[in-house]
Amino acid sequence: MLNILKIKFKGLNLLLKLLALFYILEFSFIVLKVFDNANTIFLFTQLIFVPLFGILVLCLFYDLFATKSSTFLYTFYRGKVYKVYLLCLGLYMMPLLMLCVLISICYEPFNSLAAFFLLSSQVLLFSTLSLIIFILLSDMSITISLFILYISAEVATFGENNYLYHMFYMDLHQMVSFSNVSSTLVLNLIIGLLGYKVFKSIVA
Repeated sequence: MLNILKIKFKGLNLLLKLLALFYILEFSFIVLKVFDNANTIFLFTQLIFVPLFGILVLCLFYDLFATKSSTFLYTFYRGKVYKVYLLCLGLYMMPLLMLCVLISICYEPFNSLAAFFLLSSQVLLFSTLSLIIFILLSDMSITISLFILYISAEVATFGENNYLYHMFYMDLHQMVSFSNVSSTLVLNLIIGLLGYKVFKSIVA
């Protein structure tokens, strides 16, 4: 499985460099206190790093779901696809935990655990749904366009559109805490786990 990841990550070199650049920028913004509010930097974190993992897994499994080699690759990946996904998810969340801890150090009071668990639920939800949509449509451009439309609508209405599900925490006044994000966290987690179960059943 690690060999598969090594091969895949070579093909994702540009995207991984972009991801590293965003991490460096985020760390700089936090340490230099570019934003005067912890919730503003956390909103920035959500809007950048949640969709980035969705794009990362789409690129990671692109050849498996949208190329002529899909049938052959299914035999090669058999029983490994969801394991590769979980490993990538775990690796991706580690630096995000560091970001949440750093925000809590530089901005008080900010609950780093509540922020991390919320981010984890968002990343799980966004990535599993993106994979399911991609598997159904076999078109990465349409899948990413749907992401952009959803995030644009959320930002434009600041999470107040009654016709959309609000997975992001956009309140700039109420500090992130378990009491403030618990309902969103739980719903994200439930939908994300259901999405993961569907994804696992498809690739099993």
